Amino acid sequence: MKAFIFKVILFTIPVCVMFAPPLAVFIISGEYLPISAVIERQRMDPSVLYMSRFTSDTDRPLKLLATITKNPDILVLGSSKTLTIKSDFFDNHSFYNAGYPANAAINVEDLSDYMLNLPVESNLKVILIDLSGFLTDSPGSPPVSTMKYEPLKLFLATGWRDIYKDYFAGRLPVDEFISASKQNNNIGLRAMLLTSGYRSDGSWQRGPAEIKKGIQNMPADISRVVSSINGDQISVPFYTPSLSSENIASLERFLAICKSRNIYVIGYFSPYPSEIYQAMESLQNASGTAFRKSPAILRDIFQKQNYDFYDLRDVSTIKSSDKEFYDFGHPSEKGSVRILTFLANKEPKLMSYLDVTTLKNKLATEPL
Repeated sequence: MKAFIFKVILFTIPVCVMFAPPLAVFIISGEYLPISAVIERQRMDPSVLYMSRFTSDTDRPLKLLATITKNPDILVLGSSKTLTIKSDFFDNHSFYNAGYPANAAINVEDLSDYMLNLPVESNLKVILIDLSGFLTDSPGSPPVSTMKYEPLKLFLATGWRDIYKDYFAGRLPVDEFISASKQNNNIGLRAMLLTSGYRSDGSWQRGPAEIKKGIQNMPADISRVVSSINGDQISVPFYTPSLSSENIASLERFLAICKSRNIYVIGYFSPYPSEIYQAMESLQNASGTAFRKSPAILRDIFQKQNYDFYDLRDVSTIKSSDKEFYDFGHPSEKGSVRILTFLANKEPKLMSYLDVTTLKNKLATEPL
């Protein structure tokens, strides 16, 4: 018996040594916390940011549970292009931004499932939805409602290896990690190390390093995207090449659910940097034709439910410019203020949630 115990100990020591460092990182960073605990921590301290190293596993359950928990009057849905829309743009109304980054793998098929998992008797009155990047023909992903963040399972399956990968790739400097753990209360590796993550209202606060990198790289990135368009090898972020019958049907189901619940939906395409928009608009092939026709198709779909859809892909439409982008795909907070101002002037139901004077002041105070 003693010999057996000794062999077990000899076997487990290397395993424990291997798992100990990533487990410590997992715990200290707060990656182990369930989503409900993250939401509660942010409720108690709105300054806390949350951004997991494992966003593809955490974002979808986070946004759904937070929407249910916060029960907002107004909700934003869309890709990461929406994530600079935040609560202090609105006039004392309950707001939540349920936008997702690309790696959360949500598409138009998920929208109906998302709505059906919200309580029927909710406070929700208005939804702003940016369909940029949603109307793709990518393979169906599991429904939002089935996505559960189970930290221990994730850690044992892949998490411990991913943390080692980050360390050996130089993305997890030990000294910076220790320093960050003492200096901020943010939750998740990305939020701790980069001071970047979701605010309690679901919007995304970018870290200084991310902002600097995005702005510095934007001219080269725009040039690369324009070259791909002109070379008929389109790699435009958030671009929908065509509207399939399946996607149209999925969108119509979502809008019908909203209508049945007396929720007013405002749809739009958000802006591109001017060179990218002009290159796509002037493209003389099937992709260019689809780019030009898609807003009218979506406008007709929305109008069936007495909703409106707006094409804001030309940045000049909202009186903005390329200077109000964080990078070649994402409007800055100032850019989002201009989007809201434009839409509010068209939509009285949205205007009732906004103070135009506040928005004008935001143009002067937002850093970019």
